[in-house]
Amino acid sequence: MVSVGGLKKVSKNFSLVFDSFIVPASANNEGYAVLLPSIRWQNGSYKAFQFGFAGLAVQGELIPIPIPMIQLFRLLN
Repeated sequence: MVSVGGLKKVSKNFSLVFDSFIVPASANNEGYAVLLPSIRWQNGSYKAFQFGFAGLAVQGELIPIPIPMIQLFRLLN
């Protein structure tokens, strides 16, 4: 499994986030990728809220997954 990700700040509080999980093709399977584009709102120095959708890339086709991904980030001391 391979992962590619990145974050691009678009303002002081908002960022565009991309993450992926890639399973390369092998002799037994075609390979696939889970793609996770998101928007992150940093609403304090110790917390953030992230919202996005997932999609699958299988056999050269993109398949959207219509379930929202919601994540809350908090710094624990």
